Amino acid sequence: MKTQEEKKCYYREYEKRRPKRNRREYQCKWAFKNKEKVKIALYLNWQKRPWLKTLAAIRGRCCYKKGAYYKRGIKNYLIAQDVKFLWFRDKAYLLMKPSIDRLDSDGNYTLTNCRFIELAKNVRRKKSYAE
Repeated sequence: MKTQEEKKCYYREYEKRRPKRNRREYQCKWAFKNKEKVKIALYLNWQKRPWLKTLAAIRGRCCYKKGAYYKRGIKNYLIAQDVKFLWFRDKAYLLMKPSIDRLDSDGNYTLTNCRFIELAKNVRRKKSYAE
């Protein structure tokens, strides 16, 4: 049985000057002491709901101030329910390596501008912006 502290325990991702993957700032002592349990819970959560991993990647791309997406002004307007809808609409669970794709590469992440396609197809797809 979980204690009240465990139930109220949430963590949030944060940005540093040089961000590394899976860095987290823990908001309570329980999460700090039980980092492995939190990592396992995240892993199991992403196994059951793989679209959340995609959403986390989108947020990371759009929020990192030194990144190309931020500099180009690309914003994320998707929430978890939107990405879940896209996941099942495009049948991403049947793809080998599903990847989120924006139809207009200069547009924002919106429900009408996004779709899931195979990663290999997304890599081959010609991008319309100049770097």
